[in-house]
Amino acid sequence: MIITVNKKILIIGVIVVLTVAILAIGLAVTPFDKAGNAVLLTTGNRQIKAYLDNARAWRQTLDETRGQLLSLVPAAVTPQPTVELWEPAPAGGAPLSVYEQNRIATAVVNRLVEVNTQVDRATVPQALQGTHAMVRQAVQDHLQLANLILDYVGAPDEAKVPGIQSQAEMCQQDTTRLRELLDEGK
Repeated sequence: MIITVNKKILIIGVIVVLTVAILAIGLAVTPFDKAGNAVLLTTGNRQIKAYLDNARAWRQTLDETRGQLLSLVPAAVTPQPTVELWEPAPAGGAPLSVYEQNRIATAVVNRLVEVNTQVDRATVPQALQGTHAMVRQAVQDHLQLANLILDYVGAPDEAKVPGIQSQAEMCQQDTTRLRELLDEGK
């Protein structure tokens, strides 16, 4: 038994299947705003989305590096963290040597410098200039915290503690403001 299909019906069927497939793919990859409305990804909107994604990654890195830096100083020096601190102590709970602390601190500072470079080189949409200024300030504050902690680790002195605590609180406030601002844009 041979089934014959009219060429015109076959073409219409293929077009319908392709149209449904394209619509399904488009629906799957379309971003939506808070109200659930589809957002047209024009060039400008795509740049904004890319920048906000980068800013969220930078904020996450700042949180992680702050935790790593604060774990290098005694708990009495650090303010109450709102993020879980990274614990650099080796197995057995032995304190880290100055060499190990320096190695960890150097890696963290290098990571902060890398983020600073990315922020400086980022293409910033005009609408996000204020957000970019906040991101830049947060990175600078974290670099300042790193310098204060490196100074403390190299030569512990109780006179340095208030400066570290003040800078750590400022860094915490910076990333909290960024988290609130960036989560608002989701």
